[in-house]
Amino acid sequence: MIVHSTLERSHANGPGERFVLWVQGCAHRCPGCYNPDTHASPGSGSFMTPPDIADLIPDEGINGVTVSGGEPFDQAAELAEFLAIARARGLHTLVYTGYRYAELAHGRDHSGREDWRIALELIDVLIDGPFVRGLPPKASWTGSGNQRYLILERGEIIWEMRGKDEATTLGEVFIAENGDVITTGILGCL
Repeated sequence: MIVHSTLERSHANGPGERFVLWVQGCAHRCPGCYNPDTHASPGSGSFMTPPDIADLIPDEGINGVTVSGGEPFDQAAELAEFLAIARARGLHTLVYTGYRYAELAHGRDHSGREDWRIALELIDVLIDGPFVRGLPPKASWTGSGNQRYLILERGEIIWEMRGKDEATTLGEVFIAENGDVITTGILGCL
């Protein structure tokens, strides 16, 4: 898997305390994207196996994993392998994608893709749709108003969050040992 970066612990990338994985490479390249450094593929990313990425997840205090990007479904087979490991550890899974759920579940030509279907079946929450600059978020943890917070069960939508709550205002700022400033979360509200 081509990895842009990881964050060991975050409260701003989904419910609870989470491990965050940002993948490298994105065909969508949405104008105004929060993570434009993740667009190039392979770009500045690092190649890691899904088990090696999972080894970075702390053993205690983590409720779930969040996968963002870049576009996680551009590496769907590896995404599914990583999510399977997280699920086996009892972790909640949340994935951001620029694709719409219908595209992932049925394919643009309605033929579907097996690797997309397998990944969908391992996701608890899917934030779907491209980022659209200028559309304020309507649901928790979404970046723009067209994106949806979908709760999935075995790859099927069982519920869609339609309202905002305090979680949408979360953002985090970290200062790395080398002095780099790292920001994460939905920072448009800060």
